[in-house]
Amino acid sequence: VQGTGKRAATKVTKLAGKTGTAQVPEKGKYSANRYVASFIGFWPYEEPKYLMLLVIGEPTSGLYYGGELACPPFKNIENNLDVLIEHAVSDSRRAESGTLFCCIKGEASDGHDYAEMAEARGAVALLCEREVNSKLPQIIVKSTREVMGEIAALIYDNPAEKLLMIGVTGTNGKTTTTYIIRSILNAAGIKSGLLGPIIESDGVNDRDADRTTPESCVVQSQLAKMVENNCGACVMETSSHGLYLGRLNGAT
Repeated sequence: VQGTGKRAATKVTKLAGKTGTAQVPEKGKYSANRYVASFIGFWPYEEPKYLMLLVIGEPTSGLYYGGELACPPFKNIENNLDVLIEHAVSDSRRAESGTLFCCIKGEASDGHDYAEMAEARGAVALLCEREVNSKLPQIIVKSTREVMGEIAALIYDNPAEKLLMIGVTGTNGKTTTTYIIRSILNAAGIKSGLLGPIIESDGVNDRDADRTTPESCVVQSQLAKMVENNCGACVMETSSHGLYLGRLNGAT
């Protein structure tokens, strides 16, 4: 890599790639102050094993060229590809070896303040909205909640695509309706999992639930367990509040 892409190069890998800087279309013409920065690269270039595209949409840092904005994080990810992520959690107490810890800023607490605890429990990477004091690889995004479900879905191999997904929302009767639907499915020979405010069932084990719609990373983990337990469907309550917070992102 030479020219504008040289910031993506490492001393170890032999990388080839291309930077990109584009203006965002706006009302029939290109915006004067909205950009997309990118870098696509593959390595080693003699016998390519990895291909990665990194895109940063509408950066707010004042930088917007692909070479200066997209190449450095590309290099950081490239250097840490030996990190194996197997789980995603937003509760630091549930972090374990191979975990992506998702830092969510809530009304009562800020997940960024618990990154150190998650690391001590085995987390290998962080999903956050600002840089934190940690040596772990950090994926910094505008909104953790917005992307957490999609990222968790990828980590768990998109389990929702392998299940018949049925969501029930409304003011009254959601719990009763989900139990009826699940009973019908089971009676028809379709083993089904259940997510609701009373229990969460992965088709084999039941556990007490702590909210109507769990965080999106929990939803994806439970869906993966349903797939592992040979379920063909998932019936779940979907509160309007949970939908608003994006807890079903990656599950629809």
